Amino acid sequence: MRSTARFTRQIVEVPPGGLLDHEAPVWREALVVVLAGEIVVECSCDQRHRFVRGDILSFARLPLRSVQNEGPCQTRLLAVWRTGEPEGCRPSHT
Repeated sequence: MRSTARFTRQIVEVPPGGLLDHEAPVWREALVVVLAGEIVVECSCDQRHRFVRGDILSFARLPLRSVQNEGPCQTRLLAVWRTGEPEGCRPSHT
């Protein structure tokens, strides 16, 4: 994990067939970039969406059921989120 004054970033690798722990706090406010491979995001309403290299997404406000690498290769994700802001200064998620 690497931190600058205002942002923190982390690269996460998901093996083929692997699941991402999308409920971990780091993913709540993160901007996610697919650096390599692909992931399939499945929502609780049974909708599935595939994201591939170069795609940018956020898990905020999504009713996620699972985030899985269904591809044949390792997937690399870059998560970037704000740090150092007091709780009251963050935008509301309502």
